[in-house]
Amino acid sequence: MSRLVMVLHPMQRLLSHALARIVAVAALYYLTGQLGLLLAVPPGYATIIWPASGIAVGALLAYGRSLWPGIFIGSLVLNAVIGGGYSAETGWALDKLAVAAAIAGGSTAQALVGRWLVSRAVGLPIDLTGIRDIIALFLAAAPISCIVAPSVGVASLYVAGVVPYAGVAHNWLTWWSGDVLGIVIFLPIVLVAPGAKRRLTWRGAPLGALPVAAILLLLLPLGLTFYGWKASNQFIYDRNSAIFASMAIENEQALMHRLASYDQALVGGVGFFEGSSYVSAEEWRSYVEVLDLKRSMPGVNGIGYIENVPVEKVADFLLQAQVTQPQFTIHPAVPGGPRFVITYIEPLAPNRPALGLNIAFESNRLEGATLSRDTGQPAITKRIVLVQDQTKSNGFILLHPMYRKNVPLNSVDERRAALTGWIYAPFVAQKFMSGLTTSEDRSLALHVYDGDSEDAEAFIYHSSEPDEAASAPAFSIRKQVDVMQQRWTLSWHSTPAFEHSVASQEPLLVLFSGIVFTALFGALLFLFARRAETVKVLVDRKTSELAEREALYRLLAENSSDMISRVAFDGTRLYTSPACMRLLGYTPEELQNSNAFSDVHPKQRSRLQAEYAKLARGEIGESKGVFTLHRKDDDWVQAEITLQLVRDKAGTPTELVVTERDVTLQQERAEELKLAKAEAEIAKTNAEQASEAKTAFLATMSHEIRTPLNGVIGYGDLLLSSKELSEQNRRYAERIGTSAAALLTVVNDILDFSRIEAGQIEIDAHPFTLGALIDNTLSIVNGIAARKGLAMVRRIDPTLPPHLVGDQDRLRQVLLNLLNNAVKFTATGSVTLAVDRIGDAGAGSIGLRFAVRDTGIGIPADQQDRLFQRFSQVDGSVRREFGGSGLGLAISKRLVELMGGRIGVESTTGEGSLFWFEGTSRGRRGRRTFAVCPGDERDDGTGPDTAGRGHGDQPRHSLCGASGSRP
Repeated sequence: MSRLVMVLHPMQRLLSHALARIVAVAALYYLTGQLGLLLAVPPGYATIIWPASGIAVGALLAYGRSLWPGIFIGSLVLNAVIGGGYSAETGWALDKLAVAAAIAGGSTAQALVGRWLVSRAVGLPIDLTGIRDIIALFLAAAPISCIVAPSVGVASLYVAGVVPYAGVAHNWLTWWSGDVLGIVIFLPIVLVAPGAKRRLTWRGAPLGALPVAAILLLLLPLGLTFYGWKASNQFIYDRNSAIFASMAIENEQALMHRLASYDQALVGGVGFFEGSSYVSAEEWRSYVEVLDLKRSMPGVNGIGYIENVPVEKVADFLLQAQVTQPQFTIHPAVPGGPRFVITYIEPLAPNRPALGLNIAFESNRLEGATLSRDTGQPAITKRIVLVQDQTKSNGFILLHPMYRKNVPLNSVDERRAALTGWIYAPFVAQKFMSGLTTSEDRSLALHVYDGDSEDAEAFIYHSSEPDEAASAPAFSIRKQVDVMQQRWTLSWHSTPAFEHSVASQEPLLVLFSGIVFTALFGALLFLFARRAETVKVLVDRKTSELAEREALYRLLAENSSDMISRVAFDGTRLYTSPACMRLLGYTPEELQNSNAFSDVHPKQRSRLQAEYAKLARGEIGESKGVFTLHRKDDDWVQAEITLQLVRDKAGTPTELVVTERDVTLQQERAEELKLAKAEAEIAKTNAEQASEAKTAFLATMSHEIRTPLNGVIGYGDLLLSSKELSEQNRRYAERIGTSAAALLTVVNDILDFSRIEAGQIEIDAHPFTLGALIDNTLSIVNGIAARKGLAMVRRIDPTLPPHLVGDQDRLRQVLLNLLNNAVKFTATGSVTLAVDRIGDAGAGSIGLRFAVRDTGIGIPADQQDRLFQRFSQVDGSVRREFGGSGLGLAISKRLVELMGGRIGVESTTGEGSLFWFEGTSRGRRGRRTFAVCPGDERDDGTGPDTAGRGHGDQPRHSLCGASGSRP
């Protein structure tokens, strides 16, 4: 028996401990759930953080899955209280308890799923080895597992009819996000709480637990964060509610003002009738036309007169009415009832069905008329459908009574006896009430109902059709108002546009900032807690490390190539490293207690002493400079001296650490570099002067050479024109002319190239005719081509405008260079000059491409890159066979680039060559173009206009004065 007691006693103790933990988890879940409810914010009062979800997952991870009943019990009690599962009046509500049980089951299942996912992701007990494990832990515990509870809970609420179909998605997302944030924030707190069965570890080492006091301290900023977030939400909601209320008041006032102003128009009609003994239909039409209803009374269908016709006077009334309105009849028949007949209504065309209508045929019209008659005040009817309204939409009638003059109207009977009729206005509600204020439809939706409730059967006006699938509006106002002796219910609802315009991220910013701060504060607390456990070990370790470090520093100082000293502010050396032997020639012992100033050159000593004084006063922390030091062997050395201030714990300057480095060699090299720079500057100046002299010399010599050469060419031409020359002498004269022309070409090329290098060539853009330029250029080379039997082909894109703006002289020079080369190196075949459009660049600008193709000898691919270099040809045999200076293509390349273009070549040996150039000047959009002359616009859109220039602007320099753009 005693043995059985010994066995049962530990079991009872274990069972009691387990039950205590389950009760504790249930209580904690319930309390944190209530905390989550306190965090609910308007307008829907949903909570964005559900701390209980973090408590549930954390409890199962830290203390074992056997605590799941505590989660179920806590959630069941919480949701039963929230959902009204029990009340003193009705007792237990089984349907609500069933919903609470379903939600509790979903919360419990979610916690178990979260624990299982964490065990699969990082294992149990949790041993974190890096950032990846931390991310995996939170992904498994939060967003993935948190799908369970929202799905079960929202489905249960939907089935129970608590959540409409339109709100399912919104409620699910809010539930899910609240559970995720609850786990992210509260799970870490549970995992580091004291008493956990499974301790969190980092790379195998226990992370320790936070003391209860630290956890309470951590909850303080977290609670302040939640409070700030809730208060911020409430403040913004209250502010936005006030804005919405002001718009609703403005809308209501606009409605009342519109009704009152329209009633004033009816009062005018009453006055019009009372001021005349008889008002005809034509006079009434004129009166209404003056009112200009469409402009002054939007929404009103017209204004008319209803006459109170006694039974005995019906026949006389009809005869009189049919005099001016032959088709007039009273309709419908109301046996035994009063005859309140619409006698006039203007404008008549849209309201003709109402003419002659006895409004007593329908109860709402009759009630409104008798109410106005008996009270003597304007009144509107209840909701009706106007007979003239083809859309059969909701409307009403505003009536103002008229009585005989000079009769008492003090009682109902007196007013009934004196009634002559009403001035009335029919309204279609949709027209009358729309556009009351600028905010209607855009920021708020107005719904108007007849009566004291929002009965769908009694609605008068909806500014927008209700959307059953849309979520509930964030702001709503309902109000019953008395309108012209009727009761209306006005309902205003905010629109998504208004809610978006007043939305604020401030609460989320407060929440996010507070959570980040709490996380950092929690990490700091955790670090402090861990630090407290190891502080003694660290103190001992640091003491040992300090001793080792001091020995290391001394070792480094003694083996450094720089001389290191500890020096007092008066210059006394307290310690000197062995490097002093290398720098000054003294041993450390010789320099001990010596004065550091004594080694410095006398002219520099005061400067060093001034730096010491600044450091001693604490004005600066470090100083560096180059000084001349005296060695033991009476030699002088240049040293870079660095002074570093040392302070004690109180921050008071105590001494200096002085580092002295030999920079003699560097100083000498610096002087040499300075001298070399000066010499280079002189050489540069001399080179520039030589270049200027060379340019001047070439220009002068070219001019001096061209003068006699022109004479030689001229006299050669005279000789050739003579008929008395023999055949042999004529050949001599032709060779003289050819040689002189070749020499003149060389001289011109040299002069042009020297001017280009000197930057003396400017682009002069003027209007020119493209066809004339091409013809003139071809005519110059046609003679040589004809003598060689070559065909000259001219091809110009027909879509090009005939007139362009550019430097035609430079363009001709480039074309002549390319054409002369093509003719020179082509023995048989043809030479083709093509001008093509390569793209429009915008208004007034085009892109052009000039190409010269020949059927000559061609150029090897490996030698094409030499063509545009000065004094360069393919090889020596070409120079010997064809001659030339080798400057033509170099000059062409420079001219094309000066004009903002680019030039190139495509060639195959033995088949011929293609030399091309095109515009490359940049316009407003980074494209390259040619300008079209003003007035040369074509029907195909390629002609120019003035869009590329301002008034009086000049075109940009380019091959043809580009001012537009092309890529």
